[in-house]
Amino acid sequence: MYKILIIFSLFLGIVIFSGCQDIGMQQPQDNNTSSDYLVVLDNDECQNEYVIIKFNDKIITTDIKNYQTPDGSCIAKKILECLRESKNHGQFVSCMAHLTNSWKKAGIITNTEKGEIMVWAAQSDIP
Repeated sequence: MYKILIIFSLFLGIVIFSGCQDIGMQQPQDNNTSSDYLVVLDNDECQNEYVIIKFNDKIITTDIKNYQTPDGSCIAKKILECLRESKNHGQFVSCMAHLTNSWKKAGIITNTEKGEIMVWAAQSDIP
């Protein structure tokens, strides 16, 4: 009986942890070159726990929490606003720099998270 309980527990653990990837809890992937990046967020809602970035039909779930911003929005929604309002790559990177500077100053993100976001912005294919 003890062996059956152990086998069942292992099976249940595998099922639970393999299901995590299906609900967007996978670890960030970092196996792409900088030329592959196209920053497009999943949606303009604040439903995701982490900032999600799509590029070349792939989805990366980052380890950056989708924190609420001082104006009641969230990080993902603000990035999407930058995407929609920017007419060219320079405007997008500038918008992202202003956002990340204000978030870091307010203590919403760390310096490391600011750097990660700015790398994505700089390497994106935003026209």
